[in-house]
Amino acid sequence: MAVAPLSLTIPFTGEYYLFPSLYEVLPEGFVIYRGTPLDGIYATLSGGPLETQAYQKLDPPLDFANCGKVRLTISSGESSPASATMQLVLPAAVAELGTQIFALEPSSEETLEFATPAARVLTVRGIRIVFQCDPQHRDRNTKVAVKEFTLVPRGS
Repeated sequence: MAVAPLSLTIPFTGEYYLFPSLYEVLPEGFVIYRGTPLDGIYATLSGGPLETQAYQKLDPPLDFANCGKVRLTISSGESSPASATMQLVLPAAVAELGTQIFALEPSSEETLEFATPAARVLTVRGIRIVFQCDPQHRDRNTKVAVKEFTLVPRGS
C-alpha cells in the first residue's frame, strides 16, 4: 500500500512591508515597527495608494516541484472585499500564482488556495503576498495578518 505524501505547514515568521505604491520596492531607510498590519491603520499623507505586502524568506530554498498548491491562512480585519496575490520568488525571476478574494463575509480567519506550476525543479527562495483592499480605501493598509502557508502535494 502506497503512502500519500504529507503536506508541509510553514508558520509565517517573515516581514510586512507598507509603502506608497509609487515605489516599486521598499525605499531605503524605512522605519521598522513590530506587529502586523492587523494591529493598526497606516495611511499615506498624500492620499495616494499604499502597498501592503508580506514576505516569507525560505532559507534554505525549497523545491516546490512536488507541490500542487499553496494554502495561505490569514486573519482579516477588512470589512469589505480585499485581494491577495501570491508570488514565488525564484533564483532569477518571480512566478505569480494568481489572485484570490477574501473578506467576502465577516470572518477573522480565512484560507486561500493558489495552484503551483508543474515543473521538474521549482526552487523557491521566498513567498510574497501582495494585498489590495477596497479601492475606496487604497490610501491605507490592508488589515490582515498571515498565519501560515501549507504546501499541498500534487494529486492531493
